[in-house]
Amino acid sequence: MSGTTRRRPIVGTDFGYGPRFAGRRDDRGSGARKWWAVVLLLLSACMVPDSPAAAAPQSLKGRSLIDVIAELEQQGLVVYYSSDLVRPWMKVKEEPKAKTPGEVLDEILAPHELTTEPAPGGGVLIVRRRALDISPGGSILGVLLEAGSGRRLSGLEVRLEGRSGEAISSPRGQFTFKDLEAGTYTLHAGSAEMPTLASAEVTVEPGKVSVVRIAIDAPAVRRLDSLVVNASRYELAETHAGSFRYLPVEEVENLPDIGDDPLRAMARLPGAATGGFTGKSNIRGGEQEEMLIRFDDLRLRNPYHLKDFQSVFSAIDPAIISGMDVYTGAAPPRFGDRMSAVIDMAPLEMPLAPYHVMAQSLYNSSLMSAGSMDDDRVDWAFAGRRGNLDLVLDVIDPDIGDPSYIDAFGRLGVQVTDELRITGNALVFDDDIKLSDSDQEENAKATYRDQYYWVRFDHDLGEGLAGYTILAHADLHSDRNGTTDKDGISAGSLHDQRSFTINTMQTGWSWMMNDRLAVDVGAELSHSDGNYDFEDEVEFEVLFLTPGAPTETDRASDIELDPSGSHYGAYVNGRYEFFDGVTTDIGLRWDRQTLTEDDEELFSPRIGALVELGERTTLRAGWGRHYQSQGINELQVSDGETEYFRSQRADHAVVSLEHRSRWGVDLRLEGYLKEMDRLRPRFENLLNTRILLPELKPDRIEIAPDSAEARGIELSLSSRSDSALDWWFSYSWSTVKDRFDEGRIVRTWDQQDAVKGGVVWRRGPWTVGAAGTYNTGWATTSTELVATDPIPLVATGPRNGERFGDYRTLDLRVSRDWRLPNSFLTAFVELTNVTDRQNDCCVDYELEDVNDDGNLVWSLDKKHYLPVLPNIGVVWRFGPGAAASR
Repeated sequence: MSGTTRRRPIVGTDFGYGPRFAGRRDDRGSGARKWWAVVLLLLSACMVPDSPAAAAPQSLKGRSLIDVIAELEQQGLVVYYSSDLVRPWMKVKEEPKAKTPGEVLDEILAPHELTTEPAPGGGVLIVRRRALDISPGGSILGVLLEAGSGRRLSGLEVRLEGRSGEAISSPRGQFTFKDLEAGTYTLHAGSAEMPTLASAEVTVEPGKVSVVRIAIDAPAVRRLDSLVVNASRYELAETHAGSFRYLPVEEVENLPDIGDDPLRAMARLPGAATGGFTGKSNIRGGEQEEMLIRFDDLRLRNPYHLKDFQSVFSAIDPAIISGMDVYTGAAPPRFGDRMSAVIDMAPLEMPLAPYHVMAQSLYNSSLMSAGSMDDDRVDWAFAGRRGNLDLVLDVIDPDIGDPSYIDAFGRLGVQVTDELRITGNALVFDDDIKLSDSDQEENAKATYRDQYYWVRFDHDLGEGLAGYTILAHADLHSDRNGTTDKDGISAGSLHDQRSFTINTMQTGWSWMMNDRLAVDVGAELSHSDGNYDFEDEVEFEVLFLTPGAPTETDRASDIELDPSGSHYGAYVNGRYEFFDGVTTDIGLRWDRQTLTEDDEELFSPRIGALVELGERTTLRAGWGRHYQSQGINELQVSDGETEYFRSQRADHAVVSLEHRSRWGVDLRLEGYLKEMDRLRPRFENLLNTRILLPELKPDRIEIAPDSAEARGIELSLSSRSDSALDWWFSYSWSTVKDRFDEGRIVRTWDQQDAVKGGVVWRRGPWTVGAAGTYNTGWATTSTELVATDPIPLVATGPRNGERFGDYRTLDLRVSRDWRLPNSFLTAFVELTNVTDRQNDCCVDYELEDVNDDGNLVWSLDKKHYLPVLPNIGVVWRFGPGAAASR
């Protein structure tokens, strides 16, 4: 506190609230108020809520903190404060429950991290609460969970027994209490209507953070559905009528997987098809590129390391996310321009106190640091990660190559006012790759650098209206070179340089208009510029007699393009609860894009219904149309394409029945139908997909279906609770087929039957996780050499008419925690494909020397997915907030 403390009112800019400050505040706020009035009028024109009572009783909530202090002084309370602490924009956040002026003052100051202490000569002095990291008091960090499902609960009140004031659980279910004296406290979680739904005791120690998880029984939560929606606008997705599943980040950390990759967690969901080598998945029959990936509401384009080499790892460090919302069908209208699935990643929340994480494993080395200052008005987070695959290959087989990659993230956030928070963000991926195949017949080099920079404005205007605005800039660069010289197959080279710049502005708003009606609106605008510089030389020594394959032995390409275009989008969604237990969503999305020869205007209606059949049984149904344009970075110049195709379309229909038993077991039965048309051609390698330069192989074929259909049934069982054992199990039957004039053909990734399951067991400091997968073998095609002169010709059977052997894998992870002074150490061991099963993935082919009859021999050799792979590592969390970060 600077200057001399005086009793208010005081004229000037150093202390109190003088006329100069007041006039400045009014001038700066008038334009903003007019702007928001226009927004509200536009929203009201679309849908008018039930009018509240015209003359509500005067309350303190939402009023200026300085004005309320002045009224308390008129009641005889003597107050001293500095304008450095009590700012003109501060408002009373919650209606105080205290009665005396002194208690009211303490209650309205607490949310602003302010408090009072006796002033010399009488009265009270407003002072800043001491920062957590230097406070002798302890703190509580809690999480509210739904019993059985483990779903985090937002918008509920948490009270400390015997103390005034309360905390409201965040969108991720978290709440905090700071500066507590040492002792044992009783926490009560509930609402105004039902103050105690669950209780828990927690012991607080001086200078430490105590972590507590409170489970609330499902029936009680169900009775509070409307209250949860009202109190937390971003929790509306929790009851969306589409296929919604939530993956908490701690579940990803406890599951065995290669490189602790959050996007690989998609493979655990029913409806996801992957062989375990790539970090990407095919969702409910769709292509891998049909998945929308967002981080902090910003779209990321192909966020993977080793992009053109199976995309083995995602470029998202699990340390920077707090969870993922995953939609596998009928997504809300705020998600657009992809037509199969959505991964919506939330960034890590502002920590209760500074903490740091260092991690080292065979696959990655990483460092993360996060914290806050200025009484939590400023927060920051930085993370960096280096892939160690190049170091591992140096030991195992240096001839394979040198793939090195890094990713980094930075964030700086400022709570400007109670209504406005601004964050600046940066996310960078960088790859430098050199690879060769096992016999040194194919070599490739590539560099990739993706950079995302964005500023985010979060607005909370009160009265149920909140939203965000993002201004973003992205630079994407890639440079790929290679050579192939496989005797009897092909010889050639590749030069592929690409660069893109994408500027984006987007906004999204949620408005709780009354207890039964909520409206979401939003818009986005992006402009993209790109450059393609592509050369291609091949010489095929064998040809395949199948539709879409090359028909000539020579090919020479030289493509240079400078595309430029814009994408516009807007959406509106209305949620209405007709009566208790029956809620509907009706939404519409509009998109326009200009990369194609003719500009497209697309309309995507989305509808859904949620019916509570009982306290523990829910029926959901949804239908939605999804369009997917071809992104500026998705032109397949390496396959000869030079023009952008029109947008593809998929219509999703989903019906889901969910039951939560009294024994903590969740059951979900879901059926879906996805009709796809307006499909653009795709390119696949008929036999061998695990190669460095797939475009330079003669089995590369073009597939151009008229339409496609995916359908399936999924059964899921899971149990997540506070007990030592969590488990899940799913069975899926599905099929996906392309339609041609000649008939229907299953897609390569079609898996008729799939079984997935896993367990996580905790005992003291030990955690054991195991996960297994079984599915029907992937589709493949038979081949036969039918001619050798003048050039070898290979005939094929019906495409995808045969199957590889069934796919099975079992993964295991064991970890142990050690609690150290102000830090935590975790060591883990992982085994992927514990049984070392050889799962067929593809077929390597070659023409061998003449046999005894003097003829060439067509040789086929099955290739396999990953063998047993070990991983060991340690994670060290340290700092005042280390306990809360676990």
